[in-house]
Amino acid sequence: VLFLLIGLLLLFFNIYKRQVRIRVAGLSLLFLIIVFAGSVNDRGKLQYTQLDVRQGDCALIRIPGDINILVDGGQNFPFDSAKRFILPLLRYYGVNHLRYLVGTHNHNDHIGGFLTILRTFPVDTLVLSPKAGKSKLFKALIEEAQREKIAVVYRGRGQKLYLGKDCRAYILHPTQRYVKGGFSGREVNNSSLVLKIIYGKTSFLLTGDLEMSAEEALFSYDGLLQSQVLKVGHHGSVTSTSQSLLNLVQPRYALVSVGKGNKYHHPGKITIQRLRQNGIAVLRTDHFGALVFESDGQSVHFVNWREW
Repeated sequence: VLFLLIGLLLLFFNIYKRQVRIRVAGLSLLFLIIVFAGSVNDRGKLQYTQLDVRQGDCALIRIPGDINILVDGGQNFPFDSAKRFILPLLRYYGVNHLRYLVGTHNHNDHIGGFLTILRTFPVDTLVLSPKAGKSKLFKALIEEAQREKIAVVYRGRGQKLYLGKDCRAYILHPTQRYVKGGFSGREVNNSSLVLKIIYGKTSFLLTGDLEMSAEEALFSYDGLLQSQVLKVGHHGSVTSTSQSLLNLVQPRYALVSVGKGNKYHHPGKITIQRLRQNGIAVLRTDHFGALVFESDGQSVHFVNWREW
């Protein structure tokens, strides 16, 4: 159809070659057709962006069919990640609504930016870990979602999110064991939602702040864990990303979302060393800024936007 339209336009130019205004209008139309064709082609690709929100976590997944999902939203103190990083990026990409806003767990560096997003941006569904939070922030999120008439759902192991006909998102964690625990930092980390996003023959594994003691709950999935891209747990902390997990995931890329010079000393040297010893390309937001990947369903490649 595209080539037929271009052919007809070229014939049109030949017939009206002496009428400048008509030729200019025709050239403009030809340009729009070519641009539109390019944008349609782009829609055949999944785009994954690990935002640089400093010491926090946030990933935007854009899926063909205008399906957009945001996993975590950075912090709201000492700055608002949504205002500083997330909303500007959504505008840049031309994203006008989110199908899912997913909070992996109830810590400020993961859901801190959600309040601003819920107040200012169209969201269909807020997805949370079944481990309900007790913080003022968590309660404020629920109240704001209800005020904006945004659906709130709690998801755990064995459930999935609908992301169109070509993309699937499986929730591999938490199990009831980790939902029922207390509210210490480690217990909340270990209640993190773990998402396996599959697009064609490619996949991404997002592990929230899951620590080694809870990673074992994933091992029963065995081959399902294998993914080209691993979002490393807990900002590369020494408490996460065991060798046993890497043996099952076998990622090509490991993404570390971390703030430069953070007080937690993330990522741990031993974690980075372990990743590199396994031949995995380590990409850090404090080194590269936002980490962008594209998948055509057959392969995944890293887009180094700094070289554009």
